[in-house]
Amino acid sequence: MKDLWQSADDGIREDIALAWAGSVLWVEGGRDALRVVIAAEHGPAAIEGAAAVLRRSDANVAMTQEAIGHLARAIETGSLVTRLQALAQAPLDRDELLALTRKAAEDDDLQVRAAALARLVEKRDGRAIESLESLAGAASPVAGRARFALAISRDRRVQAWIEQDLAADQADQRLAAATALAVMGVAARGAPLLADGDAQVRVRAACTMMMAVRGR
Repeated sequence: MKDLWQSADDGIREDIALAWAGSVLWVEGGRDALRVVIAAEHGPAAIEGAAAVLRRSDANVAMTQEAIGHLARAIETGSLVTRLQALAQAPLDRDELLALTRKAAEDDDLQVRAAALARLVEKRDGRAIESLESLAGAASPVAGRARFALAISRDRRVQAWIEQDLAADQADQRLAAATALAVMGVAARGAPLLADGDAQVRVRAACTMMMAVRGR
């Protein structure tokens, strides 16, 4: 895996990082390999590796602090893509990462702000829910993301907005609405897409609705 790492793309490197953190490889060199990655590398795989280390209860204090530091730096000073990934991956049971997520929830970049608020909603943060609702109702680039995050929290106040997206011009936006409704437990409300003019939308919407029923 170390040899493959050198020539692999980001996606494969992320898979390798997860494998190194797995129960089998962790004690067979995975821990040491991840220590090097977290200390010396940047990018998606290093973030994946840092988050994976923090999910392990047997990582030593030094390695745990290195992983926290890596994610903290990514959230604070990384590129937009890096910040969004780190916010998505950061375990919020770590006080430092929770504090940085709260700070990011007031960021000037709306994408960063929405990503941070979405994580805080997982902790049933009332202020985060209110802030997301204000973004969800606005004609902003992150309205869809905010609505989906609220759908995951089963906030029925956004259902009307989500149903409006069933008639959106963009196919991916219509499908996102169907997925959000399924997450909220009201998949049947996405039924209008079964008559959508785009065959792919019809098929994917039908699959979404069927999976929602089977998952009950």
